Amino acid sequence: MALTIAVFYYSVYNKFMININLIIYLEQLKIIYLQKILLS
Repeated sequence: MALTIAVFYYSVYNKFMININLIIYLEQLKIIYLQKILLS
């Protein structure tokens, strides 16, 4: 039972971290894109 809970929390944690990384990545792309527009 405890193992099941541990695996569940681990998978939720991994999904959360992936989402955070994706958001950061998209924000960086947006900043680069805006800089290119503003500097052109």
